[in-house]
Amino acid sequence: MNRLSNLIEAKTLAGKNLCYLLSGTGAFSSVRYKMMQGMLESGLLPCVAYHYNGKPKLMYLAGEKKALSAVGILDEATLICLIDAILSAAEQLCAPGFINLDNVERSLDSIFADMQTMECSFVFLPLNNGGEGNGKERFEAEILFAIRSLVVDHSKASSDSLRVLIDECSRPNATFSRAKRIIQMTDNKARNPVQEPACSKLLT
Repeated sequence: MNRLSNLIEAKTLAGKNLCYLLSGTGAFSSVRYKMMQGMLESGLLPCVAYHYNGKPKLMYLAGEKKALSAVGILDEATLICLIDAILSAAEQLCAPGFINLDNVERSLDSIFADMQTMECSFVFLPLNNGGEGNGKERFEAEILFAIRSLVVDHSKASSDSLRVLIDECSRPNATFSRAKRIIQMTDNKARNPVQEPACSKLLT
């Protein structure tokens, strides 16, 4: 995460768990860490903070979830369901006064999902990075860019519906609400496919 890179020394994996070694004691915010512990049922991945070689280290516990970068190739129905879950979890984080969105990771290797329940969780970094700026527009744009990457890299086949979603996520003024409308229309088409008139089959 470039905007916070001066506070992070290293980002690594420990099994399925994601770890961040911070640059020093001053980079860690105990206030934001305590706040995060009270919001783990609101779309944030559980985190344990401890010291490693004299520096704060954050370990995010994946449990049954896996990073979106590791979900493999998905069929369209699964992908659409997963994207809908990502957007729902992200929208919850955008609630006014909820958290500082500048501290939420947005890359595919830092967003986690349970592929059985489609429950998604985000990494919140309890860092001392200044004010309480919300950054909602930038947050939406960067989450939608991550979703675009998810579709491009992990879809089994490219359908018209997925191409429309990719185009929407690439727009500079793309929003969660417009992306969700596309997903809803795609889901409705999948549930209620258009039937060809019987006569069209006779005239072939």
